[in-house]
Amino acid sequence: MSNLPNSSKDKIKVYPNEYITNSTINRPNLRLLENDLYLENLVSGYDSSVLSSLSSQVNTNESIINANTGNILDNTTNISALSARTDISNFTSLKVLLSADQSIGAGNTSLVEFTSAEWDINSEFDVSAQTFTATTSGIYDIKSLVSIPGHDSDDVTSLYLYKNNTPYNILASNKYHTRALNGSTTVSLVSGDQLNIYCECDSAEVLDFTTVGTSGFYFCIDRIK
Repeated sequence: MSNLPNSSKDKIKVYPNEYITNSTINRPNLRLLENDLYLENLVSGYDSSVLSSLSSQVNTNESIINANTGNILDNTTNISALSARTDISNFTSLKVLLSADQSIGAGNTSLVEFTSAEWDINSEFDVSAQTFTATTSGIYDIKSLVSIPGHDSDDVTSLYLYKNNTPYNILASNKYHTRALNGSTTVSLVSGDQLNIYCECDSAEVLDFTTVGTSGFYFCIDRIK
């Protein structure tokens, strides 16, 4: 900044052949004029290549912002798709248990009475009928375990998965003093299909809940696709 003029002889050159002195402008206005001149000189002093570089950087930043905006939109779409896949109304997971001793007659194939639900996310298992009814078509993972702690013979015991009241899969079949039957499988179901677990024993047996407890009996179903 130049110093303020102190006498009428002091003068500031504004434009070619135009001067301002104490006689034509007061000190506050002169200070404003000096500031304007300083800013004008500062801007005009920028090299054109610098301005071009700054303009290029602005364009680059705009491109980055546009790309990030696109990524945000893509992520929003992915989140929406994920939310649809994890909608609890379209989700099957359950584990039901025996809650009392159950006798199996010799040579009989009996419905295993799973009457207690540890969890049933979509309320698809009817504990009064010991029946699962699918509400969504898909592929289901099935696991089941029953215990026969009193079994002490070479008689065969078997565990069956029934689909729509028809034998679908032998989950387990053993003899030689086997005291637990467990197995797993996958099954394709459409909405309305039903599943049950049945147990068959050559000799009279007891599914002994009193001795084994809930850890010895379960029926688990999870939709995996």
